[in-house]
Amino acid sequence: MKSTGLLHDVQKVVRHELERINTDRAPLHSPREAYAILKEKSEDARDKCNQTEHFIQIFRERISTRTDAYYVEALMFARDCAIECAVEAIRVAIAAQNTADCIEKASKQEEV
Repeated sequence: MKSTGLLHDVQKVVRHELERINTDRAPLHSPREAYAILKEKSEDARDKCNQTEHFIQIFRERISTRTDAYYVEALMFARDCAIECAVEAIRVAIAAQNTADCIEKASKQEEV
């Protein structure tokens, strides 16, 4: 798979995730709830990044032991985890934007 194909796949996943989240978006009840959601999504992203690092480390170990047959396997796991990490990071960004939108909307309603 070429880099452009990979980028296209990631863009598709991001578009799908945006549509899903925007469809399911419920108003937030408090800043504490928003914080809890952001923290959870951030932890999910960190977990995926840690998994990516784990498979990169496995790739390094394969290089050290010259286990050529498993290079590609470790790299594909790292790639897949990195894509999942990107999706989780997009979820954090969307949650942050949704939170900002809710706060802005609430502020405008208080002004009226």
